[in-house]
Amino acid sequence: MQNRYRELQDNLFLFLDDPTIPATNNASEQALRWSVIFRKVTNGFRSDWGRDLFANVRSVVNTGRRQGLSTFESIFAALNPSNPYSLWVEQLLAFLSTVMTRGV
Repeated sequence: MQNRYRELQDNLFLFLDDPTIPATNNASEQALRWSVIFRKVTNGFRSDWGRDLFANVRSVVNTGRRQGLSTFESIFAALNPSNPYSLWVEQLLAFLSTVMTRGV
């Protein structure tokens, strides 16, 4: 354990020097909360692709909210071909295509 902390030593207290770095991971925990509640209420997902699709959509929506976008604006920006993340969009569309061809 000491070796692990020696490797991380320079980064452990960055939040003391940089006020933009939060001291806790509360924001990350809160971002996951909705997904955890959804999983508990619905007893999980029936398929791996459903789980993956839900995670991808939640990621897009949560990232958009942090940037001040609505849910619609977030999804539209992610699917916009001029978006710099268009490679990610292409991968998502390929994933959706394979899901649809399975007939699920």
